[in-house]
Amino acid sequence: MENYVPEPEPPVFKGVINVVATPDTALRLLSRHFPVLVVIAEGVEARSARLVSASKIEPVALAEIYGAVYGLSPEQKIQLRDLLEKGEAMRWSTRHAWLRPLVEVWEGGEEPTGAVKSRAAGKAGVLDSLLYAYVTKAPVLTDRKDVAKLAGEMGLTVFLLSGEATGNFLITGPAVVKLPEGSLEVGPGGYLLHVGGLIYGGLI
Repeated sequence: MENYVPEPEPPVFKGVINVVATPDTALRLLSRHFPVLVVIAEGVEARSARLVSASKIEPVALAEIYGAVYGLSPEQKIQLRDLLEKGEAMRWSTRHAWLRPLVEVWEGGEEPTGAVKSRAAGKAGVLDSLLYAYVTKAPVLTDRKDVAKLAGEMGLTVFLLSGEATGNFLITGPAVVKLPEGSLEVGPGGYLLHVGGLIYGGLI
């Protein structure tokens, strides 16, 4: 396959891309293309760290991402943005329960490279991860459709471990892929990427 389909470059990877591969294989392949890969998935080995300090992120973006992860109302998002712009978010976090999770990721970001996952647990880990992906323009590898939706709405590249070769997808061999143009065979040790109607491939 590598003889007639070009290897993809990172700009080709965009939107939500379904992945049909084992998590380890996907991690190995994607790590070759990206200096930072943010992992939000169980059972995927990646360096664990506190990823980014929320205090360094511009108020509008931080309020939007925090609001999306924690389900804030439009009014709460506006209030949070105003508090961030005034430098008062941490002081008010003692008064508003909906602001308290922000304290956990406010400082202490290590900004690691390679395949990384947040040390923070639960929603705080999702927030830490999405903030870091936003700052670094890194893709997200996840097994969660809710996270993929959030990240996709943020304009991030998302690799969803869905096991479904539909829409935009990445599949590793051995496999046979049926496309409108016909069937393609992906040999052992190879992969195929279908994005925006274009086909790319190569060796893992």
